[in-house]
Amino acid sequence: MKIGILTFHRPANFGANLQAYSSVQYFKSLGHEVIVIDYTRSIDLDYKKSVNSIQFDAHKSFVESCLPLSQQVYNSEELCCVVKKEQLDLILIGADAVWRKPNDGCIFFANWLFNTPELSGVSVASISPAHMGNGFSLLDDKTKNTIKECLSRFKFITVRDEWTKHVINRDIFGGYQIVQHINPDPVTVLYRFIDNECWNSNSIEKEKYVVMTLPVNWNGVSKRQQQRLRWFNKFKSYINKAGLILVELPLPEGKSGMVFDYTIDYPIDPLQWFLWLKNAKAFCGMRFHSIVSSISSGTPFYSIDYYGNNGRLSILLDILGLHKWARKADKTSKIRNLLLRSGFEANRTGRYLEFESPYKVFNLLMNTSRESVEQYRTQLETIFDRNMNALLDAVKE
Repeated sequence: MKIGILTFHRPANFGANLQAYSSVQYFKSLGHEVIVIDYTRSIDLDYKKSVNSIQFDAHKSFVESCLPLSQQVYNSEELCCVVKKEQLDLILIGADAVWRKPNDGCIFFANWLFNTPELSGVSVASISPAHMGNGFSLLDDKTKNTIKECLSRFKFITVRDEWTKHVINRDIFGGYQIVQHINPDPVTVLYRFIDNECWNSNSIEKEKYVVMTLPVNWNGVSKRQQQRLRWFNKFKSYINKAGLILVELPLPEGKSGMVFDYTIDYPIDPLQWFLWLKNAKAFCGMRFHSIVSSISSGTPFYSIDYYGNNGRLSILLDILGLHKWARKADKTSKIRNLLLRSGFEANRTGRYLEFESPYKVFNLLMNTSRESVEQYRTQLETIFDRNMNALLDAVKE
């Protein structure tokens, strides 16, 4: 079967690049021919304004050298042309936030395909798309109906979390349980496909370091600057006393400004980014795909959760250290949904890490075993494999 993947693959973002790469490798491993439909949005180029220029080029180079791209396209008409040219049998739409909003004229709901009669033989399915926020309730009726008609023609639908399943069934299908399958992010299975990748360790030994990602300029001018410095220095001292070094894995947007034992410099290849997480003793830091990559690698982790509800009450509860209460009803957080019923719900805090006990974070990381993370990964990848088998069976019918 020839499969086209339509996703957010171009952003200067490690997770966006790796979820496309992992999806490609997964279906190739099953014997299918796979291309990534190189649909490029103007917002993908806007990353150049906020991302380190050398790092922006590293993401671009990875996409263009490691992904099997179609010709580059910019609109629905060109999408139709590339599907005809490539003679695709199946289009997989996902993952992550492609259904966050019906942007680009519902392109990620495939209305352009369903409105083209000569492409009626091409099947469409979804692979772990997600929707953050308050749902689709504020959309106008015309857009809701368009989405409903499109989704009704999908051969198989998986979404990434319970919240996305809930809001689609509630807002698009009037409460009917049309969407049923929760599917992990494709990066969950990425560890299967990296055996031949060489880690550029710069002489740092495997599992002799803790890797950390903090916000850009975390040491910058702030009324909490001194508190952050005290927190960081205490945490670093615990790491060093344990015979480990503290390594910064910076965001594409920039570095934290804190004094680490070692800071990985730009450019960082996305696969090398994954390998720094894989080979660490533990990870503490930001971003959804850092946590998914840690789970894929079996690496103990602690999440600084910037997602979901950041209203005044949640912020106040976080500052008071009542993170469990701050996040209890927070159904839109990607991290919360990822860790729900995993046994790792305590492995996250709100955005104000400096109000958490550095010893508590250190102790949790040191006492989380690789085996326990790998057990959770096994649960997720079992679901992933089952859903993908069911998807491919549905397409063949």
